[in-house]
Order: sequence, then structure tokens, then C-alpha cells
Amino acid sequence: MNRQGPAAQTLIIRADGGPVTGAGHLMRTLAIAESWKRRGGEVFYLSAETTASFHDNLERRGMRFMAIAADIGSDADARETIALAKKHEAEWIVADGYSFAPAWRAALAGAGLKVLLVDDLAQVGPYRDDIVLNPNPRAAALDYRFEHEGAVFLFGLDYALIRDEIRNARVDAAPGPEPQGPTPRILVTLGGSEIVSKTYLHIAAALAASKGEGVELTFACPGEPGLRKNIAAILAGSRCELRFPARDAGWGRELARAGFIVTGCGGSVFEILFLRKHFAAIALADNQRLVADYLAASRFARCFEAAALAADEETRALLAAETQAASGRAGPGPDVIDGKGPERIVEAMLKFPSGGN
Repeated sequence: MNRQGPAAQTLIIRADGGPVTGAGHLMRTLAIAESWKRRGGEVFYLSAETTASFHDNLERRGMRFMAIAADIGSDADARETIALAKKHEAEWIVADGYSFAPAWRAALAGAGLKVLLVDDLAQVGPYRDDIVLNPNPRAAALDYRFEHEGAVFLFGLDYALIRDEIRNARVDAAPGPEPQGPTPRILVTLGGSEIVSKTYLHIAAALAASKGEGVELTFACPGEPGLRKNIAAILAGSRCELRFPARDAGWGRELARAGFIVTGCGGSVFEILFLRKHFAAIALADNQRLVADYLAASRFARCFEAAALAADEETRALLAAETQAASGRAGPGPDVIDGKGPERIVEAMLKFPSGGN
């Protein structure tokens, strides 16, 4: 175990995820948790809403989980979080979610706890937190209202939350991409929330209508039988060889084996950029706009709007054409993320002045 630098103690991560919101907040904070454990510390996840698969993830990593009964972001939520931190002598709380308002964070600070807030949108200020983390590429341009003189701001792709599973996939794939064989491999991944189910169907329709060569098409979508049955029906008779990854399939391996990826503009974008994969991105919600704009401006990927895919046959045809043209593209994509973001974040936490706020 790597114990270079200051030693870690106990870390509390307060994040939630489920069928409606997806698991993005839970999964990306695992990158911080893994780095913390490498420093010798313990990690507790405290969640009001989560999934059985995430519990399995934590168990495999030697981390612990506790359910919270209070409404997310409420005064009772803050009290339960403080009680757990005091019980296990934790100094730091990592909070990731849109419901942790200034009053919630102030209660933690008033109890002598340090707070690292993961914040994508600069919409839950004023900010009196010890560390504010926004790993998005244009984070520094947002209007954060800071009211803590000693605050540390960790903004941009240097702090991209790349989990060990993804870092290992890039190492395993070196020195070059996995051979694709005669059939191009396309992976579609939009996250696991229920609100993206229709977009999966629109992508399936776009690829089913394509007159290009046959492809192996993997849909990493929610496991509900109805959705998978509908995708299979849409693609029946097409040139696509359809597969759905098993629940325990290694996500890093799924990304690494793909020749081309269709993804939402969430945290998977940074994983895909780190793996230097070619991809197309779909803006699924307002909170993905900054990433979509960055990708469009940088030309790292072609971006589509979920609403346009739903309404416009021409847009679906453009997505299919982009996918067919790029799925056999040789050579890796741009090298813009070094994967050391979690270590930089934990280093900032451990070097932060002691003694409360």
C-alpha cells in the first residue's frame, strides 16, 4: 500500500444515486475514495439512495456503507452525517450532489468538520467550503461566490475523477488499442437513470436504419427487461450484432474493447478521453451543457442533442453516419487527461491546514 506523504484517517463520502438520478455522483467519488485508501485511510459512504450493485462495488474495494434515513440535504441529514463523522473520528466530508445547500454545509463546518464539495454548476453558493472541486474543463469560468478566505479551488481536467478500473484498462491496453477484428465494436452508454431510456431507443433506431457495414453493438443500459427487449426488437433484422454486458462485466474492459463509443456528456466523457477513445457525445440534460460545449469547441467529439435525436430523422442519420465512419478509425484519440486527478485531490485534502474552519 502506498503511504507516501501525509497519512489518511477516515473519510466520509456523502452522495446518492438511484433509478431516477443514476449513479454518477456515487461512481465518480470512488476515484477519491480509492486514492484515500491507498494512503491507508478508511472510507465510509453515507447515502439516502443507492443500488445493490454499488454496495457490491464498495465491498470489493474494502469500503463501508451506511444508509441515511433523513431527506437528502435536510437538517436531519446534516445531523446524521455529523454523528457518523464524530463516531469514526473523520475530519473530512466529501459531498457530491445538488441538494447540499449552504446551510447543510455550514452545519458540518460548525461541527468542526472540513468539507470538500464536488460542484459542477456553481449554483449552490455562497461557498464557505474548505475545498471546492469542479473537474470540468471550463470550471474556472463559472461564477462561484466564495466567502471562505482560506478556500482551495480545484478546477479543470487536472482533477478529472478517473477510477482505478479505468486507469488499469489503459495500462492493460498499452502500447496500443485492442485489435478490433473484422467487425467494428460500438459501445452505447448513457448512464443508468430512467430518464435516458428513450434516448437509448432513438440511438438503436438510428443504427438499425444505417446501411453501412455490420458492427458489434453493445448497449450498456439499465438492466430492466422491457428496455432491452425494445432495443432488441428495433435492431432485429439489422446488420448489428447486439450484446448487453453482464452486471458484473468490468466497465474498464468494456470501454477499452470498444472501437467507438456513443456516450452522454457526463463523467464517462473523462474516462473515454483518458482512454483516448474516439466517440460521439449526446447532451442529455442541462447539467451536461458545459461538457458538451467544450467537446464541440475542442472538436474532440461530435455532439448531438437528445431532443434532436428524438424529433429529427436527419439527426439520427447523422449520428449513424458518424458512428459508422469513426468506428474503424485507426490510432488513439487525443491525450488530454493524465489520470492523476484523484491523487492531486487527496494531496490537497491532506495538506489542508488543520484545526477546523
